Amino acid sequence: MGAKNRNGESWMRRVFSWLLVGLPAVLYLSYYPIIGLGASESMNFELSVPLVWLVVFDVVGVVEVIRCQKVGVLARKWYFLLFPIFASLSILWSSNMVRGMLTAGIMWAVVLAIYIIVGLRTEVDEVTWRWMRRVFIGATMVTCFWCILQCILDVSGVGRGETLMCAGCVSQMFGFPHPNGWAVEPQFIGNLLLAPAMLFMWWFVSKRGREKAMSSVLFAFVVFSLFLTFSRGAIYAFLVGMACFSVAVLVERWRTGWRRSLGYVCAAWGVIVVVFGVSLCTQGVMAEFGPTNETFSSAVAKAVNHLTLGVVDFRESRDVEGEGIVVEVDNTEGVEVVEKSVENSVDKPVENIVEKSEDNRSEAVFDGYVEESTEIRKEMTRNALTVWGSSAKNVAVGVGLGGAGEAMYAAGLTSSPKEIVQNQYASLLMETGVVGVILAVMMVIMVVRWVVRRGGEARWVVLSLMVAYGVSLVFFAGLPNALQVYLMPVIVWAMCEKKPTRAKSAKEIVSGD
Repeated sequence: MGAKNRNGESWMRRVFSWLLVGLPAVLYLSYYPIIGLGASESMNFELSVPLVWLVVFDVVGVVEVIRCQKVGVLARKWYFLLFPIFASLSILWSSNMVRGMLTAGIMWAVVLAIYIIVGLRTEVDEVTWRWMRRVFIGATMVTCFWCILQCILDVSGVGRGETLMCAGCVSQMFGFPHPNGWAVEPQFIGNLLLAPAMLFMWWFVSKRGREKAMSSVLFAFVVFSLFLTFSRGAIYAFLVGMACFSVAVLVERWRTGWRRSLGYVCAAWGVIVVVFGVSLCTQGVMAEFGPTNETFSSAVAKAVNHLTLGVVDFRESRDVEGEGIVVEVDNTEGVEVVEKSVENSVDKPVENIVEKSEDNRSEAVFDGYVEESTEIRKEMTRNALTVWGSSAKNVAVGVGLGGAGEAMYAAGLTSSPKEIVQNQYASLLMETGVVGVILAVMMVIMVVRWVVRRGGEARWVVLSLMVAYGVSLVFFAGLPNALQVYLMPVIVWAMCEKKPTRAKSAKEIVSGD
């Protein structure tokens, strides 16, 4: 593009480089700050920083792709677009065309960003990729510190307006807070921490000397913050992804030093176990200093009981166990926990739900595993499958992109058309049918094959991260607050992939260039 800077680099390339460097960092701002644009009966209209950044990145990236003459390279990958094309066409029979069009717009913005990153990987200089890694690490550390600070502020009595804590995150719920960072709820910030956790684990296994030591510290800190979120979906996904990566590393290095790799893998799992114990103790300490009458031991027992879905239970018997309280997932955003009384089913503020004890410290709302939070997700999945199987058309091509809420509401299965399915797979099946699922599976298979062939040294951490995200999608659905699921794998690959050395031509060899 015309104007050049002192180094001969176009200003457009410079803008693109800075947008690329900042992309993984802005993903942490998945919900705050948020720009509200109103609402309809079936959806809320909101604009987030990552969405704005993504659109600008795509516009500038397309200019760079054209300038670098990479259009042909991207066009050869047209078969990756079969699912996005079909999903977009399904808007034609969607009962909520506005939501469908907005969802399709975000989907295409994500797809275009992935094509741009892959297509321009070798065109961007290594200095930019180094800066991207630094910004990614720095943004991760700032986010983790903010999560810890959120807990401290909440325990100290600072209000939600300042801490940005969601309604179900505050100390009054379990006796200790669980942070949501700048995301809309703990599950989303935990999901965001999956990528750095997996990446730091890989660096710990593959690096040497001081870099290995630094990677271990970063890994421990991120895992600690992840456990503090108290999100079962994110924690389970992390453990599954870690298991896959551990097996992949050992299999790949079976003939070239597997014993040393086994030692590093065992050390990493040792860090996970220790950090989990530290996080439980931290939650116990926060309960001691928090606004409820929870003790260290009761908080730890409660945390274990909830994380294990009620399987492990060493709580002491108590007279008050949260009878009359259930948890409803407010599916207008798919994230918030709304406390309701069974007796009158009326929303109440947190301070009106809890009971005061003699020392003027309140009882926590929940005394262990909250089965309702699991049952609601299972019920929404059943509702989606019911609508999907209600007609031959729905079975084949679904109710149309964005039409899940309206379809379940029309069938009398939900109380609001704003509700969404808390399971991406069930939502995908209901909205796009068998045809859409087949195309989506084909796309995933092609992506996996590409990563195995072209992923370089980072291919196993990228694939393991994809597995972790795949597990996490069982617990939520939707694009706007979960861009990291689709962008982080390609970002991790791009940051870690080494730029191939271009072979010199005969003319260059003769001239000595």
